Amino acid sequence: MFNFIYDYKIRKQCKKSHVILSEEFKRRTDTLLSHLPKENGIYKENKRRMVVLPALIAVLLISIPAAAAVNYYQQRMEAMSQQKIDGYYEDLAESKANGDSFSRSFTETESARKQVLEKEYETEGKFPEKELLQVSSEEERTKDQLCFVTETSTFYLPDRELSEEELLELIDFYHKRDYALSEINQDTKEQGSQQNTGFSKEEAMKKAEEWVYKIYMEDVTAYENNVVILEHENHQVGVYEIEFENTKDQITYKVMISNDNENFDAIWRKRKNCSQSDGSVLVDKKRYQAEYNNIKRFLTERIDSGNTVKAAVCQYSVQDENNLVRGSVSYQFQMSDGSGYWIRYYPETDEIYNISYARDYRVFWDGEENDAKKMPDGVIRERIVMEE
Repeated sequence: MFNFIYDYKIRKQCKKSHVILSEEFKRRTDTLLSHLPKENGIYKENKRRMVVLPALIAVLLISIPAAAAVNYYQQRMEAMSQQKIDGYYEDLAESKANGDSFSRSFTETESARKQVLEKEYETEGKFPEKELLQVSSEEERTKDQLCFVTETSTFYLPDRELSEEELLELIDFYHKRDYALSEINQDTKEQGSQQNTGFSKEEAMKKAEEWVYKIYMEDVTAYENNVVILEHENHQVGVYEIEFENTKDQITYKVMISNDNENFDAIWRKRKNCSQSDGSVLVDKKRYQAEYNNIKRFLTERIDSGNTVKAAVCQYSVQDENNLVRGSVSYQFQMSDGSGYWIRYYPETDEIYNISYARDYRVFWDGEENDAKKMPDGVIRERIVMEE
């Protein structure tokens, strides 16, 4: 899930459910047809492409069962009541934690089974019999029972191998929470799109394309894109959110730009197969220190070549003695002009997946100090000073 959760307003009445099979079918068919070589038949670049009969039959045979499988999952998500969707948001908004944590790491067997079950959940409609137990505080949880404590955003796993039902309950929880947040953010985007900003959508798109190319050396001009206007946290400054998606390589870039700022607010790069760790990545301080010079060079050469680093720290969270929470570390930089950058990094895959900017570096540093005081039990925030 992306890190920003925008201010929540009372939203319109829950949308009526609808059948998505035909739309999903058309989307998948259209995507497959667009990748057929010209030698296989004649086609036009629109939704009414004509192809030779054998190729079309093959596409239909592939698409129909896949679309039907997706329908089970989508119907489950859309069956959630508005009260349930609101509940997921409120739990996150009221949580004292900076992210999810686990009472213990998954075993190798559990991780392997969870991966298989997640695929069956998404494509075959294999769902749990009941929902994951959620309690408000640790005092309410029962020993040896799987549950989620909303106050600390902690998953408590029993000291035994998780059953198939329990793994499915976890998977179901992840998907429903992600869906609920996407629905809330979409409503917020629709409200924000009515606002006026200092420059046009076209200008915002161009700025975002330039930043992605400058930082990641990726030309996204031909990618599928979407531009919306959000409401900034102070309710005064308009913010553009621009998303570029490469459906073939399954890479997404998201850029946030304020209308009063030539710099970006934040940039994310997300690959489908690069996600937060389940808690099995071990902390490696020497690796983080060794990687610092590469991260610093990345910042001063690609992002802000006209500035110099005044101070920097590396921060990460640890649980179960030596496990890296969410599999990521963050490098925070104080620049010579008083601005700051926050660069989030996956050591396991050697990827920078998020960069945030603030005119005043204290926005990041002070925020981290406050978050460190709210760590769930068993989770420790550690900091390595790189420059001071």
